[in-house]
Amino acid sequence: MSKVQDTYEAEYLAAVEEGKAIIADVSGKQWALGDLALKVEKKYGENRLEQFAVDINYDGETSTLSRYRSVCLAFPKTGGRPRFFASAQILQGRDDRFQIVTANPDISVREARELMRKPTSAENKVNSGGKGAKANGTKTGPNGEQKLEWSSDISGWFNKQVADVRTVINELNKTRENCKREQHDLLATLEPTLLLEEFQKGEKTAAEFVEWVATSLEKAADKLTKKGRVRIIPAPKPARRASAQAQPSV
Repeated sequence: MSKVQDTYEAEYLAAVEEGKAIIADVSGKQWALGDLALKVEKKYGENRLEQFAVDINYDGETSTLSRYRSVCLAFPKTGGRPRFFASAQILQGRDDRFQIVTANPDISVREARELMRKPTSAENKVNSGGKGAKANGTKTGPNGEQKLEWSSDISGWFNKQVADVRTVINELNKTRENCKREQHDLLATLEPTLLLEEFQKGEKTAAEFVEWVATSLEKAADKLTKKGRVRIIPAPKPARRASAQAQPSV
């Protein structure tokens, strides 16, 4: 390698290090915004996050703040966080994300994407026919149906639901970023509004779920009963005692 090439390579490596420092600084601001967004109280029917974006003069999309918030929810301040926010965004759906960033705090986006191609430990258990169902908070019933096992790891079950939603969102984002002309033409033949409608239903259901969790079980059940969502089955009447045997007449 010539001296000129050596100089170019040295300049490139120096630029890479400087770029990493800049990205790390940007990541710090993303973490800070996400933590603040977590403090914004969620109220069904009110887009508080959008109002928050206006009040702080945020010139980006509200959905971006929402993504920041979801990443901070997956990587709270009390746990380990990777140096680069973009890496955290990729890893947020993995159940072993904390072990990953503890072992490699400076994990790059490329490394994070490579890891996402590998199954998580919970998925390994499911695929191997082990105790994956229990890890996800479910068990198999006598007829082979999946039933929720509340006495098991309910956080594992809930995190799986969140991860499934994030997977759909990530796939949609990747499709927009990498879509080619012929693929776009094929997508145009679908009904994309159906997806939007389902997400809107999901948002409503999620808001109701949050409200239900925050309400005492008695009040929540009473509310569902009034809506006709819960059918009350009356308790069986106690069996009557057998009447005393009639005395024979003399």
